[in-house]
Amino acid sequence: MARISARLPLGELRMPHVALITASACLLAVARHRVRAVAAVAMVATLAAPAFLDRAPRQAWAAPVVRGARLWQAGAASVVELDRASPAALLPALRRWRVRRIDVLVLARRSAAGVAATLTRRVPARLVLADAGTEVDAGGLRVRVERQATRLVAVVRLRSSE
Repeated sequence: MARISARLPLGELRMPHVALITASACLLAVARHRVRAVAAVAMVATLAAPAFLDRAPRQAWAAPVVRGARLWQAGAASVVELDRASPAALLPALRRWRVRRIDVLVLARRSAAGVAATLTRRVPARLVLADAGTEVDAGGLRVRVERQATRLVAVVRLRSSE
């Protein structure tokens, strides 16, 4: 049960959801058998709705997810450039962008390794890059890492645009 509840996007519930869940809980407590069944179904449907409705990845192109992190998405592929982002702000922001896994995680500075470790415990990364001159393909994206002054930057383009 804990594994199932952890996967539900309960953070996406809004006030109408909470109101419906509260009303359903009240009906469960005081109603007769048939009304209880309807209330239980309404409660389960309300809790599960965010997990099933509108779950397709959003499309982002160099979108600043939070201060210190940028996101590129094409189809199911996701690239994140991580600089000085706070993990407390980054994790919910990536959840809002519907990032379930990161194909390429680019560390702009070596000091971002701690944030990357925290991030990848929750959102798995297939590949972590921290060296300039590296070029890889991820889904429909081509990622090249370049040095700009004291940091690395991700240069991302669609593979079809070569």
